[in-house]
Amino acid sequence: MVRILHVADLHLGWEPRFLGPKAEEWQRRRDDLLTAVVDYAVAPEHGIDLVLIVGDLFDTHKPGPALVNQVEAQLRRLVEHGRQVVTVPGNHDEISYPDSVYRRAAGVWPGILVQNPQPDLVATLNIRDETCYLYSLAYTGGLTRTDPPIADFPCNGQPGWHIAAFHGSLNWNAGDRSLPLAEAALGRAGYNYVALGHIHKRTERVLGRGVAVYPGGLAAKGWSDPGTGRLTVATLSGSGVRTETVVLDHPGCCTCRTLEVDAGMYGSAAELADGLKARLGQKDIACVHLTGSPSYPVEPQHLQELLAPCCYYLEVRDETAAAAPGALEAWARETTLRGYFVRRMKARLAAVHDERERRLVSRALTWGLKALGGEAGE
Repeated sequence: MVRILHVADLHLGWEPRFLGPKAEEWQRRRDDLLTAVVDYAVAPEHGIDLVLIVGDLFDTHKPGPALVNQVEAQLRRLVEHGRQVVTVPGNHDEISYPDSVYRRAAGVWPGILVQNPQPDLVATLNIRDETCYLYSLAYTGGLTRTDPPIADFPCNGQPGWHIAAFHGSLNWNAGDRSLPLAEAALGRAGYNYVALGHIHKRTERVLGRGVAVYPGGLAAKGWSDPGTGRLTVATLSGSGVRTETVVLDHPGCCTCRTLEVDAGMYGSAAELADGLKARLGQKDIACVHLTGSPSYPVEPQHLQELLAPCCYYLEVRDETAAAAPGALEAWARETTLRGYFVRRMKARLAAVHDERERRLVSRALTWGLKALGGEAGE
C-alpha cells in the first residue's frame, strides 16, 4: 500500500489586496499553509509516504527570499521524516525564466524537483517494498511542445505503481502555458494515479485504468476562487485506488463565501441583520449580495460595520431593486395589463393577515413588475 498526499496551486506569496486592512495579516497566514500541509504529512497516524506538489507552489517564478527559505525548510522537514516529496513547477512559478526560483535553487531543493521539459520517467521510488514509477514534466517556454496538446506519455509497463504528475489542462487549450493535455492519450498510457494541478476546483475522474485528480486550490484567491480548505489523499493498494479529502484546520484556509440574500424576505433592516448574523461564521471571508425589493431602506455600509465582528472579513453589496416613490400609484392608474396587475396586488397587500403573507405578496409584485417592464427608477 502507498499513501499519497496530493496538493497543487498553493500560490504562496499571493497578495490578497481585496481584503483591504486585513490583507497583510491574512497573507502571512496563507503563506504558512505549507507548514500545516507538512504537519499533516509527517504525523505518523496519517501514514503518508509520498507528497506530490503539482505546480504553482508559488504565485510567481521569483518569490521573495524569506518565503523561499520558509518553503525549503518545510520540504526538508518532509525529507528528514522519511517522506518522499516531489515538486513540479507550474505556470505561475514557471521554470522557463533564468531567474526562476527553481533554476536558482535546483542544486539544494529538498526532495525531487522536476526539471525536464518533456514527459519522462523522473524517478523510481521504493515505498514500503513497492516500486513506484513517477512520470512528469516542467513546462519550459520554447522547449515544451504543446501544439497539438501533449499526447506522448511514457509508461514502462513494469510491475509496480505508475504515477503521473502534470500541471496542465485536460482537453482545454488556453495556450502553451496552460499545458494542454490530450485526455484520451493520457488514459491510454496506463497510469494508476494522475496527479494534476492548474484547475482550482477539485475534480476527479476515471482515466484509463486509473484515476485523475485535480485537488483544487487549498486556500482562496478571491470571490471567484473560493478555495477548498481540503487536502487530497490517495491510497494505492491491491484493491485499487481510493481517494479521500481531509479538512485542513488552519487559519490560512478560510474559504471565500459568496452569499446571495433576498432582502425582500425580511420585514425590517433589523430582521435582515439578524438573518445574516445567523449565516456568518467567525472564520468566514464573506461577500453578501443583497437582492430583491425590500420595503425598508438598505444601508450596506451600516450592515457591514454592524456584522464585521461576526466573521474575519465582510463585504455587503446592495443589489436590491425598489420602486421609485409614487411609481406604484402611477402604474395603478394605467389602463394596461401592468396597471391591472398593480391594482390587484395592492388590493392583496391591503388584505394580508400576517407578515409572511405580506412578504410573499410583495415578492410576487416585484417579480411581476419585472416581467411586465416595471423596474426600479421608472
